[in-house]
Amino acid sequence: MPHSEQPDKLPNSMTMNREELTLIEKIEGNRFLTAADRQTLIDRWRDAYGRLQATEEKLNELDTALKHKEQLIGSLEQALRDRDQHMERKEQLLHDKEKLLQASQGNVQEFENQLAQRHTVLQQKEEVIHERDQIIRELENRARDIEQLASQKEKYILEREDQIHIRNRRTEEKDNHISKRDREIENRDKQVAKRDESIQELSQQLDALNRWVHEHQQRIYVHEQLLHERNRQLTDRDRHLKERDSQIQQRDLRLRMLTACCNAGMTCSWKKTCSSTSATRWYGVK
Repeated sequence: MPHSEQPDKLPNSMTMNREELTLIEKIEGNRFLTAADRQTLIDRWRDAYGRLQATEEKLNELDTALKHKEQLIGSLEQALRDRDQHMERKEQLLHDKEKLLQASQGNVQEFENQLAQRHTVLQQKEEVIHERDQIIRELENRARDIEQLASQKEKYILEREDQIHIRNRRTEEKDNHISKRDREIENRDKQVAKRDESIQELSQQLDALNRWVHEHQQRIYVHEQLLHERNRQLTDRDRHLKERDSQIQQRDLRLRMLTACCNAGMTCSWKKTCSSTSATRWYGVK
């Protein structure tokens, strides 16, 4: 075959194993295929291999992105746990200060009863805040709100210790403070609702990404099965070609023996016998 009809070689940048290179060489050297057939087989092989590499690179990028997201989520969870511990220490400090303040108010029992009722309401609200904080732990930006809540609690304790001798005024300030806290709780509830919506949207996006990766893995598996079947067919075809070449060689050997007998000047009867025997062997081989 002229050099101009040889099919193009695969690019050096495409890495293939020894079996794939051997298969390409067999296709190039197969004289029972036309140049167009060999070129078509090689082009299709090269295109399939290129698409397989592109798909693998895409899957590697997706795996890297998922690992980065998991690391970020782990860092956020650790930060939230640290904030929870800090909040618990603040709660304990508040509880100790409340006990100390109640011990210092023994001479004004009637006012203390009213204050105890307000304090009970405040504790109930604090418990509600604590339960909501446990839900907010799963969100990303709750650290700022927790610090603000701790600062407000410390400010409230200082006001109670500094202004205990002006009880009427202090009671009014405490009512105002409770109202302010109620508004803050309402604002935080709204923020929690917005963050829940954001988390739900991110979860839906992650589910869509997982479905896309699964579909690509299925397509890669189907493509590998097709390549395996194609390799098996090519192997069977090579075996049949070898058997046919062996038969052709045996036929050529018998033809040369028949020609040698004719040139040696044998008798006509011997020629007929030899011709009949050779013909029988010829048709039997064929």
